[in-house]
Amino acid sequence: MLQWSDQLYPQEGWVPFLIILIFGLFVFVYQRHPRQMSMLLKFWRIDSYIKIYNKEKFIKLNHAVNLFLIFISLVTFSFLADAAFKLAPTAPVIQINVFSSALFLSGFVIGRYIILSLIFKILGKSDLFQQTIFKSLGNYGMMSLYTFLFFLIYYYNFYESTLFIASLILVVCFYVFVSHFLIYLRILRSNPGQLFYIILYLCGFKIAPWLWLYKLIF
Repeated sequence: MLQWSDQLYPQEGWVPFLIILIFGLFVFVYQRHPRQMSMLLKFWRIDSYIKIYNKEKFIKLNHAVNLFLIFISLVTFSFLADAAFKLAPTAPVIQINVFSSALFLSGFVIGRYIILSLIFKILGKSDLFQQTIFKSLGNYGMMSLYTFLFFLIYYYNFYESTLFIASLILVVCFYVFVSHFLIYLRILRSNPGQLFYIILYLCGFKIAPWLWLYKLIF
């Protein structure tokens, strides 16, 4: 049975510190951009959020809201990856934990972003790439905020529950799949000529890397 309380090493005290850090960053960003953050938290209005803030001023990655969304997404998916590996029926050939997951995800995301930005710049499609990244980040960030809250509930109230964490992983995976499908579908509807670039992006940088990672670990 998966014992999440043991995996998080609560005796070392880094989990409460992380919670305080995320809460402090959230308050800081919310005070600077209250309207944008308020709309982001309304998950039923995520499409409106993307439509309103899909402008040059807001889609830059160094924007405070985007930086916070990157951080919370990294933290949340690191926890998800750690739990998924521990729930896997086949043990991974390399040691996986929250910290190694965070390190790998950071390197993977940065590397993929650099490669994609160069490719789309060469193809003259930098605007399409930036808009796609912003839309994906909005969905990832909003979902990560709520998923992290579920982690807190799980961490402080449950001690042995594989069903809870497995269900959470499945829900997140389903949401990621559906949200991205809708993103690409809307892009194709408004720009049918972008089909080649969408296929290139999906096959080369969304599907293939994760298949390679699965083969590497298992």
